[in-house]
Amino acid sequence: VLYNVAFGVAIALFDVFFYMRLLSDNMFKTLGFKYVSIAGGVRLTSCRARYGEVMWVPENLMGFDIIELGDGAFCSQRNGELKKVFLPKTLKRIGKDVFEGCEALEDIYYQGSEDDFSRISSETELSAYRIIFDAKYPPIPKKKSAKATKK
Repeated sequence: VLYNVAFGVAIALFDVFFYMRLLSDNMFKTLGFKYVSIAGGVRLTSCRARYGEVMWVPENLMGFDIIELGDGAFCSQRNGELKKVFLPKTLKRIGKDVFEGCEALEDIYYQGSEDDFSRISSETELSAYRIIFDAKYPPIPKKKSAKATKK
């Protein structure tokens, strides 16, 4: 009986790990985010701009608050034209070299107040960017259909 219980628990843990890995890969393909769960929320480990010059970082993924931008999270060849990033007020930490390679980045829009932003622990130098506080997220553009692009 103990063997069956241990075997069942091992299978369940494998299923959870496999499901979370598959879900993370699918999230990256559709939304442009890779993440890991950490105590208190989610750390984004890789962000790829899906809408060209603008990136919206959501407040949460799968019901968990995004509390960290991991080291080098925006380092991607696809982010070279990124000009605006919208960050949620749920952030508590910004890792090292988060915006490295984002040569066109000019503005960081933050949902919270300047006081809220000052509480974020940041290992990335942000003085090169204009930070706009109390920003409202604009609507995310809809992808153009194949029919619309052929016209």
